[in-house]
Amino acid sequence: MTHSFRPGRRTTRLSTALSATLAAILPAAAMAEVSPQDVWDQWQSYMSGFGYEMTASPVAEGGNLRIPTFSMTMPMPAAPEADVPAGEITLTMGEIGLIDRGDGSVGIEMPARMPIILSGEGTEEDDFSIKATLTTEGYSTIATGTPEDISYDLSAVRIGMTVDEFTGKKGPVATPGTVAMTMEGAKGTSRLGTVAGSTTIEQSFDLVKLIYTVDITNPQPDKPGHFKASGTIDGLSSTGRGVLPDGFDPANLSAALDAGYLVDGAMRYVSGQGQTEFEDPEQSFKIATSSEGGTFRVAMSSAGLAYDVLSRNLTLNLESSEMPFPVATSMTAFGLGVDVPVSATEEAQPFNASLTLTDLVVPEMIWMMADPTNSLPHDPLTAEVDLSGKGRLFVDLTDEAAMSQLGKTGGNPGEVDSLSIDSFVLKAAGATIDASADFAIDNEAVSVFSPAMPAIAGTADLRLTGVMGLINKLGQMGLIPGPQAMMTAGMIQQLGKIESGPDDVSAKIELSQEGAVTINGNALPLR
Repeated sequence: MTHSFRPGRRTTRLSTALSATLAAILPAAAMAEVSPQDVWDQWQSYMSGFGYEMTASPVAEGGNLRIPTFSMTMPMPAAPEADVPAGEITLTMGEIGLIDRGDGSVGIEMPARMPIILSGEGTEEDDFSIKATLTTEGYSTIATGTPEDISYDLSAVRIGMTVDEFTGKKGPVATPGTVAMTMEGAKGTSRLGTVAGSTTIEQSFDLVKLIYTVDITNPQPDKPGHFKASGTIDGLSSTGRGVLPDGFDPANLSAALDAGYLVDGAMRYVSGQGQTEFEDPEQSFKIATSSEGGTFRVAMSSAGLAYDVLSRNLTLNLESSEMPFPVATSMTAFGLGVDVPVSATEEAQPFNASLTLTDLVVPEMIWMMADPTNSLPHDPLTAEVDLSGKGRLFVDLTDEAAMSQLGKTGGNPGEVDSLSIDSFVLKAAGATIDASADFAIDNEAVSVFSPAMPAIAGTADLRLTGVMGLINKLGQMGLIPGPQAMMTAGMIQQLGKIESGPDDVSAKIELSQEGAVTINGNALPLR
């Protein structure tokens, strides 16, 4: 049996809508193209937004642009208080070509070996120049999009950088050794667009491996010394975004934040390892580190400043002529994080901070000095803290003049309205302290404990495991006076609530604004 298909009204409408959509999209896609001049114009606009002046002069060759010498200069403002004069920094690179590929895209071409010069000019003693060489293998960067929104897709088998010569106040000095960095398996995308006068930035970048090598000898005969550093980072990836408002002034960050300035970048890596050595006639040291991955993030906007770093499964080996023995240690995790406001406001703003130090192995040589009789458990040390709260700033932290004035007068940049210890964990020598707390702070009232402090009220919950046993052992070892050890352990036992055993107690501490303190309902006569 044969079935024939006859389009109904609904199918006809769908077909008509689809045709109209395709008709609208396809011409637009065909019109999405950029020229070498569009790319050059965007570079100039972008760099000028950071305060750079593009001094290069492109040469037209048909529909292409050739830049014989790429150069840009950024002025450096004077800092009279630090006795630092005004100056400028200039970056100069070799030839770059902007090639029309004939399909609405532009290829950015440069030689496989390119000279780079970074120079600074101030007073005669501050002048410097660094000559380097950039090498590439399998390099490609293609620009696509529209003049107002250009994406740059980069890939390279290998990108390398070596420092060749340094010129300072004593004249040019050829690099006395090796200073080099190599990126393998590079791939990334960078997108620059313009919205309502502001420049928007989106970036992503991946590396299979980053390798660095430094091996130099001090060229001054009267100051001999040899410095070496080398290492690798595997599986490196990063993402970033940003907004540069119209009229962005790097020297006035407060105004830029008010206008919408934003930067947010994150980096991750799978593993890394490095070695550092230094030796001269007076001292020497060696450091070797490794980790099994980590993350790093930094962000700034009108909402605040965020910084977060975390490394996993670290090892550290240290030898130094200043130390009587080598140190070898490891830890499961190390991290530090802060998220704080940067702008002055009348309303309180949230903040938080964290510290992570997990399973730090204390070297046995140190234990032998602290515990020669082996009386204590040599467990790894853990210290983990998470804080949060609300507070207000009186001045912008990015206002250098205001912050400098506070430094002179000893004033406070702000005040805290509330503080919470969301988590506190301390483990050492067989003892554990777990705690959390919430405190309200009245900055209009004075603490009964100190006239220099505001009034504080709130509660804290503690769990102490093995603490009394540790205190008694420290007293027996003479590390703390015996009577104080007995008194402290006795107070914990008397005021604490027994949990799973005699050396596992909990405590609820309450502090009133009037200064009354209770532990598990028992008042403490502190005044």
